[in-house]
Amino acid sequence: MNFTVLWTPEAQTNMLRAWQELDTTVLLRSLRLIDLALSRDPLRVGESRYEDVRISFENPVGVLFRVDESARTVFVLTMWLY
Repeated sequence: MNFTVLWTPEAQTNMLRAWQELDTTVLLRSLRLIDLALSRDPLRVGESRYEDVRISFENPVGVLFRVDESARTVFVLTMWLY
C-alpha cells in the first residue's frame, strides 16, 4: 500500500530555505519521517484542513499535503519550520 510522495516547487523552495536555517541532521530526520509516513498511509497522517488538504507536523517541520488515492500519489504542497 505504498504511495509516491511528490514535493511541489513551493515545498522544494521552502525546503532549501530551511536547509540554510536549521541543522541539517534535524531537518533530514524530520523530512524522512514525513516522507515515510506519507508513503505508507497518508490518510492516517495528520488531520484534514479544508477540502482535500491535510496538515501534519514532525518537529520542527510542518507540511500541507493532498492525497490522490486513485493515482496513489501524495503532493506536498508546502512546508515550513516552526
